[in-house]
Amino acid sequence: MFSRADLDAVEDPILLAAGRAELLRLAGEIGTAALAERPITRDSTLRAINTFGLATSVAELPRSSIPAAAVAQSYIQVGQANLLLARLSAPGPSGPVVINSSASSLADCAVNPSAGDWLDSALKAFRSALGRDPGSPDANFGAACALQALNRLPEAIPLFREASRMAPNQSLYLLALARAFGPARSAEAAPIFQQALALEQGNPSAQAGIHVEIALIQERGGEIEAALRSLNSAISADPDYKEAYLRRGRILFEQRGNYLSAGQDFKLAERLNRSPSDRAEALYYLSQIEVRKELDWRARRSSTSPGDSSYAISKADEAATINEDDSKASKYRGQACLARVFFGRVNGAEDSRYCIADERKDAAALMFEGMFHLRQTFGKRGGDQARAWEAALSAFSDGLDRLGEPRPDESLDQRRLRSRLQVGRGVSLYCVGLESTGRQAINAAGQRADAEQFFLDYGIKLCASRG
Repeated sequence: MFSRADLDAVEDPILLAAGRAELLRLAGEIGTAALAERPITRDSTLRAINTFGLATSVAELPRSSIPAAAVAQSYIQVGQANLLLARLSAPGPSGPVVINSSASSLADCAVNPSAGDWLDSALKAFRSALGRDPGSPDANFGAACALQALNRLPEAIPLFREASRMAPNQSLYLLALARAFGPARSAEAAPIFQQALALEQGNPSAQAGIHVEIALIQERGGEIEAALRSLNSAISADPDYKEAYLRRGRILFEQRGNYLSAGQDFKLAERLNRSPSDRAEALYYLSQIEVRKELDWRARRSSTSPGDSSYAISKADEAATINEDDSKASKYRGQACLARVFFGRVNGAEDSRYCIADERKDAAALMFEGMFHLRQTFGKRGGDQARAWEAALSAFSDGLDRLGEPRPDESLDQRRLRSRLQVGRGVSLYCVGLESTGRQAINAAGQRADAEQFFLDYGIKLCASRG
């Protein structure tokens, strides 16, 4: 392989150009090969960035006759690799992330906004590419992706527009532009989505994916009926498009309370999905439906049959077992525990497996553990019952310690969890005989009404009879 010293010693302009062109070609090939390794890792992406960077250095040497478009392409490769590294830096499922190095793999600009250094480097590279080739759609698109991730959307949207104008037959650029508008500007995004749909005629899976994206924006904007229509269109376009069933099932369950239709969608989503994490999500909702059915039946809000406790628990257990997404592990373990608490199945060895907090002991897991012990008091007597109340009190108190003092920037979910832990602690205090202290703890809960209803729904707001 040629070196820079070799090139500096060459006086013949034809040989000089040939040597630089060869270096540029080889650097591009080596960088692309690094990104082609499977699985893609941080190390392989850094090697690609360094190699593509060498290519730009070669292209910028004095007396270079390398075409501007070729120089721009080297900078685009640097930018894309930096965007990829920003994505690899994002929190998510454990294990390596497998993504191609092509622009289309970055069409959703799904990178970690906190990976600022890599995003700044990507933006600098794409802007260098635009300086050499302003007509490059890839350079415009890449710069827009970096700006969007840096929360500089007013600067990103014109570049998305320019990329889609330069490559009007590329639906990925149109989709990126439409996504950038979001729910607040859905009226502007709508015709762009329709353009992308028209470009994907004859590609049912791609059309279904676009309909699902439209539905997501509509749902976020509160347009529930429109979102359902878009999901119906997705399924009409591709009856095997699993994401459409999962999303439609969630809306039917959470927004419409249509358990029968939602359950059918979740069953289809589970059957069509090969990904364990996606299957786990469908199984999680199938378990939740049975709990909700039972709750409505107990409250006589529905004339339908009660929930199936064995089905609810088995589906929750399966979700927790097959899940590979660490960010959802607590959610699925929690459902496996709450289904047991709700149906009073808390006395077996398998029951404690999901309800006793693991070594991480996060606040949510400790709340589930406390609820588990409270439910156990209904089947225990004497010293065993007292110890179960004390264990519940300890779990709720530890959960509050994990949360620490309330913060002004706490999310709604964090505030809700804090209130439920406070009410759980109050119930436990009341049940062990500290009635006045328990009432004070319950009354001090921030979102008291929600938390008290939560404990009532799970049948543990009242103390078990002492035995």
